[in-house]
Amino acid sequence: MLRRVALAIPLIVAGVILGKTCQYLAVDLLGGSLGFELSSLIGLAPVIALLLLAKRRWPHLLRLRRA
Repeated sequence: MLRRVALAIPLIVAGVILGKTCQYLAVDLLGGSLGFELSSLIGLAPVIALLLLAKRRWPHLLRLRRA
């Protein structure tokens, strides 16, 4: 279990960094015309798409396990 947690922490950190970067870029590019909220949601779309793609490609890695 400790190994699984040790592998999950860097992936979570990388996901947060990627997600926030996409959000900030979208707000910077689209914020003036679409507003903060909508451009922030648009910025999250690539991250959600990557997560869905990873879940489809590697379902065993993203499966929740009961203790």
